[in-house]
Amino acid sequence: MTILAAIKEHGGAIHYGADSQLTMGSTAIIGLTSKWRRIGEFLVGAAGEARTEQLFQHERYRFEELTTIWDFANLLRDLINEDEWKSDVEDGCMTYPVALLVIHHGQIWFVGADLTPLKIPPGIFICAGSGSPYAYGAAHALEKASPARRLKAALLAAVAYDTSCGGPIEVGVVDA
Repeated sequence: MTILAAIKEHGGAIHYGADSQLTMGSTAIIGLTSKWRRIGEFLVGAAGEARTEQLFQHERYRFEELTTIWDFANLLRDLINEDEWKSDVEDGCMTYPVALLVIHHGQIWFVGADLTPLKIPPGIFICAGSGSPYAYGAAHALEKASPARRLKAALLAAVAYDTSCGGPIEVGVVDA
């Protein structure tokens, strides 16, 4: 229950952000933690189950040793399975209640429910979480605006219209 978003300028910086509301069951807490984490070479935003964040914190040292997005996704899959965390089979594939945006070596990656990394091209706005429909609408409406403006408008739209998103937004930039 969140909104994460990122966009890479053509030949340049990556803009990223999130809301600041943590929702656990019927309880909403604002400003408790950042939804983006630096883990070794990776900048990771997580949407979905809070258990993902717990795995990152508990097994941080294992993630810090990794150098590729594929190793990152495979380690997460292994940890989820070792943890006996709930997974489902959908169309013959294992799926997990997680969605990640990962910034690594100047690229944005989306890691979805099947934990397969998908590289997002420059200029393409990507988001994850329950506020995604509102964020995509705002980003599309401002298609000609700067990446920073599109990102901020998208996050603010999700916070305004999705009751599971809230609090002040956090934004950042990773220079190319």
